[in-house]
Amino acid sequence: MSETLFFVCPSCHSLSAMDTTLTDDGIVNKLGSVINLSDQSQSMLMKELYELNKQSGNEEPRRHLICVKCIDKFLAYFKNTNELFQKFDVQGKSLDNIHFLIPDQEPQEEPKKPIRKISDSENQIIPQTSPKKQANPSQPDPSRCFTIHTVFSISFDGQYGTINSCRVGSLKSIPVPLAEIQTGLLLICKYLKILLQKSMIDSSDLIIDSKIILIVNGKQHELLYPEKKANVPEFNIALSRMMFLFEQLFSVLSKRAISPPHRIDSSKETINLVSYALNLNDPFNFVLSMKRLLVNLKSVQMLETFI
Repeated sequence: MSETLFFVCPSCHSLSAMDTTLTDDGIVNKLGSVINLSDQSQSMLMKELYELNKQSGNEEPRRHLICVKCIDKFLAYFKNTNELFQKFDVQGKSLDNIHFLIPDQEPQEEPKKPIRKISDSENQIIPQTSPKKQANPSQPDPSRCFTIHTVFSISFDGQYGTINSCRVGSLKSIPVPLAEIQTGLLLICKYLKILLQKSMIDSSDLIIDSKIILIVNGKQHELLYPEKKANVPEFNIALSRMMFLFEQLFSVLSKRAISPPHRIDSSKETINLVSYALNLNDPFNFVLSMKRLLVNLKSVQMLETFI
């Protein structure tokens, strides 16, 4: 069943629409796009939305969705993510102590405050300036708002999902170097490790050092993208464990109203009913699955920012 969902973007406050396809599980499996409306049409549609929401018990339209235009505009801030990632060692550590400040405009030099001179009893000149204003502790620190987004930039390149410009997977029609794929998997696992720790979920089964190790039934399996078919089973075991950890993470986040669009079922080794197991003879499903996984991570980035 298909429907069009209208919503107000909380970032740009424009009226937007999302074309959705709902499966039997109630899963949205198509991301939406922004529509442009005239002021008159927008006003009329807003009135209809208010009436519909009042009938359903809500006072105003849904505001927790974010338009694609704002997502892309937001990610435009972070063109140098690879340099930032190399600069900071985030392996197994929290990013809470790393600070970034993203100004809305070019910094301007503050005007110098006038100095008032007063004389003491011995006729000595003492410069005196006004005391500094103390920061309001109730206000959030803006330098912490977009730390994870700065380190991990998620985008899309044709049929590939990318993280910090690294494509994840390789199609026969558009081959990708193994080093690029492995770097993408490393970044995904680092991001997973951080999110697990942030959500207070056990991450001991994921070890990231010079290799990516996932522990299954007490045995270590390396997540190394294979060149030969003989190494595919080992890779798929580690991949399945990684996706199981993502399934746990998204389950916890959904309780905080952060529900990614593509559902992972690790018992069937699928993401939105598509098998994520790698088959070198037909790698399309793996490439699609990694793209859907990155869509989930991108939605988590956006929703954590505004919720």
